[in-house]
This record gives sequence, C-alpha cells and structure tokens, in this order.
Amino acid sequence: MRPKRVKTPSSSDLEMEPVEVFARIKTVSPAESTCVEYVDEQTVDCKPPSDVISDKGSRATFTKVFDQGAAQSAVYDEICRPMVKRLLKGNSGLLFNYGVTSSGKTYTMTGSPNQPGFLPRAMEMIFSSIDGHQTKDDGFQYAVFMTYCDIYNESLYDLLAPQSRTRKQEKLRIRDDPERGVYGHNITVKEVRSLDEAIREYERGLKQRRMAETSLNMTSSRSHAIMSLHVVRIPYDRNTGDVFEDQAEDVTNFSSSLHLVDLAGSERQKRTNAQGEKLREAGNINNSLMTLRRCIDILRQNQRTGSRGNVPYRSSKITHMFRNFFEILGGVKLVICLNPAASEFNENLDVLNFAEAAQAIVCKREIKEDIQEDFEAREKDAAMARAKKNKRKTIFQPWEVNEDALAHGPPLPCIELFNVDDNEMIPQMIEIIRQRVERREVISEETDRLTYTFRKKLHHFERENVDALGKLRILEPQIEKVEGENDRLMKDNRRLEKKNRALMEAQRVYELDKKEAEADLQAMSNKLENESRSKRQIEAQAKRKVEDERRKINFETSRKLREAEESSKNKLNLNEAKMHQLRDILSKNSPRTPTASRTPRTAATPVSSSRVTTDHLAHKRRSKSADKWLAHTPKETIDPGTVLQPKVLAKKNVHIPSVGDLRAVDQYLLTHQELGNGNQVKTTLVKGEVFGTRTGGTQVRFTGKEKLTSSSPSESRGVKRRSNEEPESLESASSAFTDIAARCDLAVVHEKGASSAHITNSNNK
Repeated sequence: MRPKRVKTPSSSDLEMEPVEVFARIKTVSPAESTCVEYVDEQTVDCKPPSDVISDKGSRATFTKVFDQGAAQSAVYDEICRPMVKRLLKGNSGLLFNYGVTSSGKTYTMTGSPNQPGFLPRAMEMIFSSIDGHQTKDDGFQYAVFMTYCDIYNESLYDLLAPQSRTRKQEKLRIRDDPERGVYGHNITVKEVRSLDEAIREYERGLKQRRMAETSLNMTSSRSHAIMSLHVVRIPYDRNTGDVFEDQAEDVTNFSSSLHLVDLAGSERQKRTNAQGEKLREAGNINNSLMTLRRCIDILRQNQRTGSRGNVPYRSSKITHMFRNFFEILGGVKLVICLNPAASEFNENLDVLNFAEAAQAIVCKREIKEDIQEDFEAREKDAAMARAKKNKRKTIFQPWEVNEDALAHGPPLPCIELFNVDDNEMIPQMIEIIRQRVERREVISEETDRLTYTFRKKLHHFERENVDALGKLRILEPQIEKVEGENDRLMKDNRRLEKKNRALMEAQRVYELDKKEAEADLQAMSNKLENESRSKRQIEAQAKRKVEDERRKINFETSRKLREAEESSKNKLNLNEAKMHQLRDILSKNSPRTPTASRTPRTAATPVSSSRVTTDHLAHKRRSKSADKWLAHTPKETIDPGTVLQPKVLAKKNVHIPSVGDLRAVDQYLLTHQELGNGNQVKTTLVKGEVFGTRTGGTQVRFTGKEKLTSSSPSESRGVKRRSNEEPESLESASSAFTDIAARCDLAVVHEKGASSAHITNSNNK
C-alpha cells in the first residue's frame, strides 16, 4: 500500500533562517610564518605578512571559529550534529566545505581512521538514532538511502554506479521535478541497512573520485564531491506489517535528505604551474566557485534592496543542484577552511569576502516536529494505557473465598453392597451422608454471605458509576473548554514563537546592518579625520612656506632698498657735483687773465651738495631701460640743431598731456626753450617720475633738469688783440696755458648705450 503523500507546507509553516558560516584554521608548523590570527570564538584577523607591503588586512566574524588543533569531534558536534538531528525531524540540510586548495576541506569532511570526519560520524549517528527508536511499540518503519556523485569539468558522474574496464563513466543529466525537486537522472540510489554497509559503499565511491598531485597539494581534489543521505519514515501496522494509508492527522511520514558537499579548492595557474588537463580542471573549478559566489552576491543584494534580480543558478551544476535550499528548504551551513600560511594571504582575503557575503543571506525552511518528541508522546500514551489496564485489574480482582467452607464434605466411597444387612458399610455411608448434609448448610450460609457481599459491592459500584457519570457530564464541557483554551494557547504560542523568531531574525539583520553601518561610519570618520589632518598639515606647511617667503622677500626688499638708496644717493651726489663742475666750465665764455703770481690749481674734485635730494625708490616699478617716457613738447618748440640730443627710448610725444597719457608712462620729460643774450637758444629738459596716488590719481615728481645752449662761434671768440699792445710774457702765457690745461682735465663724456653723460678727469686715467 502506498503511503499518503505529504502535504506541501504553507507559508505559515515556514520560518526565516540565516546561513550559518563557520571557520576552521588548518594546523601548521609553529615555525612557519602565518597571516591568519585567531582572535576569539567568533573572529579572525587576516594580516599581511612582514615581507609584503600592503594595507589590505581584514577582520571577519563567523558563527564560530575553530583554531588550530581543534578536534574533529568538537567540530562535528558544533556543526554537523544539529543537522543530523534536523534530518531526523524531517528537515533537509546542506553543508558546504569551502576554501583554497590545501586548506583541510577533505580532511574535515572525511577525516582519518583515528579522527573520522563529518561523513562517518553522521552515518553512525543516523543508524544509532534509528536503531534506538525502532521498537515494536513505535509503529514506524525507517529506511536509509545514499547517493554519491561528483561534478568533474562541469559534468555530473555517479560514483556508486557499477564500474568495469570496458565501460566508461556516463554523464548524468540534472532534472527538475515538482515532487522530487532537483536530482541527477538515473543516479544510483543505494539502500543501506547498517553502518558497516554504508561505510563500504562510501569507500567504494571514494576510490572513483578524481584526485591528482599539484605543486600545492599532494592529493588535490579535481572535482566537487556530493554525498547525500536520505531518511524515510512511514507508519505501519505491527500486527499485519502493512503500511497505513489513512493514518491520523497527527501521524506524519516524511523523506528528508542531508547533503554533504566537499568543494574542490580554488587555485591560480601562476602558483600551481598547471598545464594541459590540470589547467582545464582548475579553470572549471574556479568558474563553478565563481558562479556560486555570484549567486550568493545577487541573493544578498535582492534581500537587502527587495529587488528581484535573476540568480544564475543554471550557470553551474553545483548551484543548479541545490537551488531549492537557498529558495525554499533552507538549512544551509558553510565551513570556511583557512590555510594560515603567509603565502596564502591574497587567497584568504577572497575567501573571507565570500564568507561575509554568505552570512548576510536568509533562507526559508519548514518547521517540523521532532521525532524524539513524537516518540516520547507515543510512549506517554502507551504508559497511560497500561496504567488504566492495571487499574481495571485492581478493581475487578477475585474476592477471597473460603475453599474449605465451600467443600461438600468427604467424598462418597465407591462400595458395592451385596447384602442389605451389611452392618459395616451401611453405617459408614450414613455417616458420610450426614456430614455432607451438615456441609450443605454451611455452604448455604457462605453462599448467602457472598451474595450479600456481591450485592453490596455491586450497589457501591453502581453508585460510583452514577457519580462518575454525573461528574463526567459536568467535566465534559470544562474539558472541552480547557482543550479549546489549550489549542488556542498552543496556537498563540506557535504564533508568538514565530513572531519571536522573526523579531530575533530582524534583530540579527539589524545588528548586522548596524555593524556594517558603524564600520562604514567609522571608516568614513577615519577618512575624514585623515583628510582633515592632511589638510591641516598642508595648510601649516603652506603657511610656513608663505611666512618664510614673506620674510625672505621682506629681507631681500629691505636689502635692495638700502642698496638702492645708497646707490641713488651716491649717484645723485656725483651727478650734482659733475653738473656743478660742468656748469662752471660751460658758463665761462672768456679766458681768465693770466697773472705772473698765479699759483697752479689742482684738479677739481666732486663736492657733495646739501641741496641734493634722493629718489623715493619705493615708487620705481622697473629698470631704467624698461621705463616708458612721456615727452611734453610745446608746439612753439624749435629744433636747436645741436649735436647733443636727448636720448630717450620708448617715448611718446604730446603737445598737451592728459591724465590717460600720464597713467600709461613711468617717466615725464618737459622741453622748455628760451632766447638768451646774443641770440643764444637755451633748451631746458625737465625730468620727472610718474606714479599713482592712493586715491587713484596720478602725480609727477620732478627729479632733475638738463640744459642745452646753442650760440655762434664768433660770439665766443673774445676781444681782438691790438698791434700796439705788448705781447704777454712767457710766464703769463705759461700760466694761462696751465690754467686752461687744468680746466680741460675735466671732460663731458657720453658713452654709447648710457642713459646720460658724465664728467671724467683725464689725470685719473
């Protein structure tokens, strides 16, 4: 008889459950340099080794962390034992071993003869639990089935299929079925009835798994291995052995599965130097693991933002087979195996990032009752039934009866009478009959007593029965009320438990979001603080540089101003002296009268004048050669035709200057002409410096003037000596000559390229 199909769970029978992620650190030599550090039972640090210059360290949080040297039993009790218990409840589970190559994944899953891993321990627990519950009063039958397959180069192969030398392994297809879910088509489903048989089948399949030696691992897995354990429970009739078809509503049958997946380790070609087939295997392994990670990231994004992004389950066989666990079934656990060697630093960072993304996923799972609780409830009902039966035996136990009182006396002897006058036998018979008559009276009295006692007890029982019926009538509504109240309380309790689980889940998600937000806030705060510190440092450096430059400029400016003032004073003094000497030389039109007593004159030396003024060098904006001149020449000015002419570069000639003309120049030159004695034309050049005022105007400060005089040679020849005058003496002539020579020692020199003429003494050469 076929068992009744299990009802599909409704949304009210589902609860949200996060993906649990555990970490296990592989044991390495104490002398070896490491990059993974155990912080506490939930935290690990991944720090760059000392020979690597990097700031990419990471800290990860897990459900639980197992440090180096953790026993296989401790890891199993924490991770896999709860999954086996849930398997016996009727809930399926999925366990992944994830990590880089040579990180201890296969050891965690398989173990060794002395330290068995997840698979042997799970099989032992399943069979020991079922054997303990399969009593004749249980009313259930159990069966355990197993499948063992692997995914090699993105193809599914059956590891329990019969193998021969001439027959190659066949590739299996993955099918989707509404009843069975996702499964491998034509895969071998082996029923195992004992632990030894299950271990033998597992070892037989393990021999067919693909393993190879690489530069990083002596026994590297080249495929993803999947061991599936299925437990089926159905009720049956203990008397006939038939399976119940119309069982009660509270009697459930189910089929649950536990999938233990040993993922192949990711590896990089530049580290393994793989070539040919090994390179192809590594590429397929990395692609499938990348697809798993991409599915995890998209699921996380969808649950976080409420979007419905397409999850690419079908892009890889490993994600296609277990898509229902992420969408409906739940019960997903992930064991992250870490190799703490310093050479695995970058790979461990990628693994920790994947673990962080996986912990943020929340899956749905069906709520089912515990088999152990079901057994206890049934055992309690059986104990109550036995107690009622014993009570019934106690009430209706036989009364105590006096056997001697109910005896009819001595038995009648078997005699034969041949003579009626037999005086020996007849008296004996009379005595026996008399005794039996007496015993009959005693029996009659005992019967009356027993009848009275029976009637008395019967009356008592009838009265108790009536009282019990009356009490039952009174208690029945109360019982119904209490049962209804109990049902309501149970429903409220389930609802509150569900709400509590939802609140706890929301709190967990809130805590995760809070931690992420705090981490982001802390990172942003650190970034802002670093930027502010850097900005303050830059500002301080810039301020120091500005102050240094300002002090340097002030010092250089002061030094140059002092030098310019001193140079200007010296030049003005020298020019003033030269101008006085030149004016003295040129102003004399006739030679001096020689005298015999004239003493020789010394050469004139420049004399400083108290009337010399200094320029305010602060107003000078550029060098002399770069100055722009404004030549103010009135219309009536005539060309004197002199050899000496004013030499001014970059000048502008105007008759009447305007404010705009003055703003565009640096120097001002005014030409003034007047007619002297003897028709001499005197040209006066007045020089000035143009600079702006604080109110925005323009002013001219006169700095000096130059004079040019043009006259006829006949006018400067002097009076002609008459013939009757005596010639001068030799001494007088010599004196005059000496005076003229002394005066001519001073000459006006205008060198090419110079801005003005200067006076020189020929005796100094």
